[in-house]
Amino acid sequence: GTSNYSTSFDEREPGAPPLYFSDEGGSFAIAQDSANRSNQVMRQMVPVHPVTGMGPAGPMWTGLNSLPATVIGDVAAVNIVATTRARMPAKAEADGTAATAAYAFEALCGRIASAQHPYDPDHGGDPPGDCLNLTSSGEWKLTQGAPVGGFGNVTQTGTLSSFDPTAWHTLELRLMSIYTAGSIDGVQVFNVSSDGAAGYVGVSSSFNAVEFDDFALATLPGPARPPAVA
Repeated sequence: GTSNYSTSFDEREPGAPPLYFSDEGGSFAIAQDSANRSNQVMRQMVPVHPVTGMGPAGPMWTGLNSLPATVIGDVAAVNIVATTRARMPAKAEADGTAATAAYAFEALCGRIASAQHPYDPDHGGDPPGDCLNLTSSGEWKLTQGAPVGGFGNVTQTGTLSSFDPTAWHTLELRLMSIYTAGSIDGVQVFNVSSDGAAGYVGVSSSFNAVEFDDFALATLPGPARPPAVA
């Protein structure tokens, strides 16, 4: 299981790493809210996809870098709900290499680094497990089962109307023993059967100054399943 935990990222000074999170790609740090200087957030700080090793720039080398991700929680945890608010900067675009998404994105992921979903960020790729991914175009995706060094399969997708990527949007992921359900701004967008894997929870993003706030992780009594999406 896992202990309940929540944070608004106010417990440390700007520039410090957030408590209990472990970066696996990119770099996440406490920062002043870009729109409200009295508030603090967790921001992804690496603005461009880095080049790995001594080779030339290009997909062969950038592909060896994991997309930005930071994880938290208990690798044995299942029957949990994770929530966070997230937003993307104005005019955010991915850097265009073959190893990146077509649009800037923010994501909430779970079932990371379990026996079913091993994670080796040194080999690049997406976080494994189940990820609710929201792009700057308003497209949402459920990606699942990314292999080490690879990318997840898109198993559910849709588009939000009148989407503003610079506004705060709340992502929720329920990671139960028999299902995975995802919601955006309180509206459930998918509910699918799961493999029951445990694992860490994490947030992920493109190489942009994506901001996260009001992160929470809680154990659920489960595994009662919510109604299917109409």
